[in-house]
Amino acid sequence: MWYPKTSTHISNGFYIFNEEGHALNRRNESSLDYWTTGYDAGSTFVATEVLEGAALYDALIAQLEAIPFGTGLNQYRLTGSLAGFAGNEAALIAQLKSEGYSAENLAGAQDMLENSALNIPQANTFLRIRSINGEKAYLKAAAAGTRETFTTTKDEQTIFLWDADGKLISYHTGLANNNVREAGTIGGGASQYSILPAVSGNIGQYSLTAEYNNGVNYLYSTGVNGSNADRNTLAPQFYQNNSFTLEEVTTLPIALNAFGGSYYSTFYSPVNVEVSEATAYTLTLKSNYLSATEISDGVIPANTGVVLVGTSAAASVAVPDATPSADSGVLTGTVAAATSSESDYIFTVVDNEIGFYKNGYGTVKGFKAFYRPSDSSVRGFAINFGLNDAITDILHQVSPKNVYDLQGRRVNEPAKGLYIINGKKVIK
Repeated sequence: MWYPKTSTHISNGFYIFNEEGHALNRRNESSLDYWTTGYDAGSTFVATEVLEGAALYDALIAQLEAIPFGTGLNQYRLTGSLAGFAGNEAALIAQLKSEGYSAENLAGAQDMLENSALNIPQANTFLRIRSINGEKAYLKAAAAGTRETFTTTKDEQTIFLWDADGKLISYHTGLANNNVREAGTIGGGASQYSILPAVSGNIGQYSLTAEYNNGVNYLYSTGVNGSNADRNTLAPQFYQNNSFTLEEVTTLPIALNAFGGSYYSTFYSPVNVEVSEATAYTLTLKSNYLSATEISDGVIPANTGVVLVGTSAAASVAVPDATPSADSGVLTGTVAAATSSESDYIFTVVDNEIGFYKNGYGTVKGFKAFYRPSDSSVRGFAINFGLNDAITDILHQVSPKNVYDLQGRRVNEPAKGLYIINGKKVIK
């Protein structure tokens, strides 16, 4: 004899056990087994009433009305044979509802449900990932090799980029997530994520998975008020913990550093952005210095390194619906934090001149620009933000191998005085 008993894990669920204490369990996709322990969590069933005719039709209409159709995240679109009707879902549902039950309308309602798919974010989308479990909602960036947490605060630390390779990269640290739950390390430890409809089946929710230990693991929230990130394999008792909503981020904050009465930073993004509270410049090489050209419309092209100059310590960029008109310049950049090579020049100040200088195998921060010239023998490249280029050609010679004093001796660190630079007498 087998008996049903109410589950403590799933609403309206039950498990089936016998007098010996065995409970039925779905062993795999095609067979049943039984357990003697843990059956309330692992062996729970939900009964679904079988409806027919008008009752089934009314139930399908109610399901369709509960689906948020649209083009955004957490919304659904029509696919397959009904893809051509996308955007007209509300009108279709209203028409079916007004016409009432018929075999043809029943088939139409079933088609709409079967051809409704949750919108998955496009590659290179900035996101906040919000858990539906507990009070601390948003996934928060962590230090390298550290488990991530969830927080109620919406700031830079809760912004992530889901890139074209399926990596989840923190906008705050530039570190790509690893093992589903942890921040990776610079130059490694990145997992490839999949974003898919929530395993819970809840409307408008997602699950995030990545390969770990030769298997698929799910990100989920755990601990007090859901404050800690963890990983698990698919199990019914964790369905709610595995479920998230996604918020697209269209404005990114940028911190600028003070120097000489202005504020500076570099920026690099895989998508077009429009800068506010600062001016963006692309750079071109002129002799041994970099000449800055203002991006007049403020729209920075994707995959283009720029220098930002502002009047305060804060700026921002927005993801616009606009086509950039600026040239790309000579700067490159990185989305994920990386270790620079000997030929990489990093944005900094040397000898009271702002520019790009050798980094000595340091770290390039995420979402920042750097310079990789064809000739890496020079010490650095100062930036001209508006001086006449003919004058700057003389003033900004920072290649020590071509600087000599009047006695013909090579000078590595020229101070003020008269020098021979590239065969010309120059007063520095």
